[in-house]
Amino acid sequence: MSTDVRRYLTSLTGTRVQLIRRPGAGRDNPSITLFHALLGPRGATVRRAQLHSLEELGDFRTPEDLDRIGFEPWAEPLWFVCTNGRRDMCCAVKGRAVTSALAREWPEGTWETTHLGGHRWAATLLALPSGLMLGRLTPDLATEVCRLLEKGMVHLENLRGRAGLRQTVQAAEAEVLARQDATDPSWAEVYVESATPEQATVRNGPERVTVTLHERPVAQGPTSCRDLIEHGQATAPA
Repeated sequence: MSTDVRRYLTSLTGTRVQLIRRPGAGRDNPSITLFHALLGPRGATVRRAQLHSLEELGDFRTPEDLDRIGFEPWAEPLWFVCTNGRRDMCCAVKGRAVTSALAREWPEGTWETTHLGGHRWAATLLALPSGLMLGRLTPDLATEVCRLLEKGMVHLENLRGRAGLRQTVQAAEAEVLARQDATDPSWAEVYVESATPEQATVRNGPERVTVTLHERPVAQGPTSCRDLIEHGQATAPA
């Protein structure tokens, strides 16, 4: 990657950049796939573009300049699984096992990605277009969870929150979501309508639920899967 492209990617504001690759893909693949997801309260609008080289990004300076690439709408499910072993070995080992399983069913929609955060919940996954973050996935469970999402359902036990929201607001949405039947697609009608530092208004179909937000300090715990293993709270990946 050139210095200009690296500088461009790191200069974007209000945008999170993830580097992705196909499960098991080599580093000499000349085709570059670029996804652009615009997050909203009910999920994301996703577009895709194909590049011949990352150098094609060199002339861009703002997110709006990306429109010049020639994106096309993308409506199929996308599963981005963290396989970044630099932060935590569990992401690399567990994440790659999950991507291998998902790629068998969604070969065009499964990608390895750089750090997603929350690596103590490895394997972690970002699902688009829903924008939901999931964690503590195994290959079999990930396949089951993604099948549910594809049908408009959600597996609450592995839900970490919706991307783009503050942690407290994620918790507010999850609190209302937990009142729903996970097998009922009406959960998609649950979303954060507005939020302040003190409270969030969560829309649940025709109903509006006000959730008071409160942060409190907690004892410092393990921050990574590796730490959980060292504390005897998790098993080392095979």
